[in-house]
Amino acid sequence: MKVELQISETYEEEKLIVQAPQPTDKVQKTASQTYNIDLRLYQVLEILPTNFIQISQSEIINIDSISHLKLTPNGLVEIFLKNQSFTYSSRRYLKTIKEKLEL
Repeated sequence: MKVELQISETYEEEKLIVQAPQPTDKVQKTASQTYNIDLRLYQVLEILPTNFIQISQSEIINIDSISHLKLTPNGLVEIFLKNQSFTYSSRRYLKTIKEKLEL
């Protein structure tokens, strides 16, 4: 699947368009708001806008989609997203997350 990122001040909001010749399993997975691509994570971070942050060795999230954070007793950071889902980040990434969120 090809991924194209266009950034311009003329756009009023973020919009994702998926074009496909027919509905496939791959297209249906894209509709779930989880995206898999064949690039290394550092390569993805280089092309994404600055409002994306790496929260683990295998996950990048949009900081605009964060609802709130919760520190768990075992040292993990539980990240709640505005779409009612959640994920975890280790303490290793906590400093970066706090800096990015200006906490």
